[in-house]
Amino acid sequence: MSQVATPAVAGTGATTVWTHGPQGPPEIAAALVSLCVKCDEAHNELEICVHLTDGTKIKDITDARKRGATTEIRTVSTVYHVVTTDICRLIHNNF
Repeated sequence: MSQVATPAVAGTGATTVWTHGPQGPPEIAAALVSLCVKCDEAHNELEICVHLTDGTKIKDITDARKRGATTEIRTVSTVYHVVTTDICRLIHNNF
């Protein structure tokens, strides 16, 4: 049975498990920004959740804007500046 080599991460100075891990398509971030612009005052009727490639889930999103190579995601209590391609999933539910 052949063995797959695992790249050495410690030597690269990476802070995550994989230096070049999976990335989400930028279209997901664009959809998030579009959704937030359209529903500007209707967040009480929407539940918006974003999943990042590192497993982080950002909930209770109140606004999202594109900022160069990053996406600014605002929640009730925090502002996140996320690399756009780190957004791998967008979930929104109407209540």
